[in-house]
Amino acid sequence: MTRLRVLLSKASSLTAREHLTILGVAGVRVEAMSSDRFALCRWSRWTRRLHRCPASGTDRAGYLQAVSALLAGGGFDALLPTHEQAWLLAVTRDRLPPAAPVTLAPAEAFARVHSKAAFAFVVALAARRSWFCYQQLFAVPPR
Repeated sequence: MTRLRVLLSKASSLTAREHLTILGVAGVRVEAMSSDRFALCRWSRWTRRLHRCPASGTDRAGYLQAVSALLAGGGFDALLPTHEQAWLLAVTRDRLPPAAPVTLAPAEAFARVHSKAAFAFVVALAARRSWFCYQQLFAVPPR
């Protein structure tokens, strides 16, 4: 049986550490990327390898080049973006290898969630729908 091989986009956060543990316990071979050689995931027994790369926040082009090179080398079953790298990868999806094993929401979805005005509009719509359902269920007269 072939074990899955997953690449984490970041190795220096608690979220990445949680992903690493869950995947490792499930028998997945996990590798991670980080600009910090002392990244949190480095110290886990579940980390097969830590790939050094430029920081995605300060050298986006260098980070994308490092991700593309790793994915082009093949062997990974999935790239798991754990933080802001997801938005960066969604915006620059065309710069990754065509068969890159990553599933991302469209860049517009990230923009909508991260924009306070757009998010407030979505929340307001949801609140209106909830109030309408509440009125229908409990026969509350409209205000």
